[in-house]
Amino acid sequence: MRYYYAGSHSESMLEVVRSHALVGAAKTSVARQYPHLNIEIFAESAPLPGFLLIANPRTTSAGQRRAIREALLSLEPLARQADRALTANWGPDIRHGAIPAHDAAYDPIRALYRSLPDGVPEVER
Repeated sequence: MRYYYAGSHSESMLEVVRSHALVGAAKTSVARQYPHLNIEIFAESAPLPGFLLIANPRTTSAGQRRAIREALLSLEPLARQADRALTANWGPDIRHGAIPAHDAAYDPIRALYRSLPDGVPEVER
């Protein structure tokens, strides 16, 4: 089966709608945006980390990174109205708050990577 990168999760769904692809892959939250286009979700992976915020240590100080981390982790938009108002227009992956990243959360991604067939372009093992 031929495969290609559509460019984004939304484009993957739209490629299916346009009949340019038989199947597509996307985050569940994106796939659920297209029921009016008869997109059917027929398989889902185990939950995967949805968002990772990173900083370049060459352009930010340790203090800046710590301050950003503490500010994000201190927000409680589900419990505090002021935080909910602050994050109301943020993207769906962060508007409800943040949690610290832990390496083990990425184990499902590693397992998916190991399950890729040999010979997939751009993937070196």
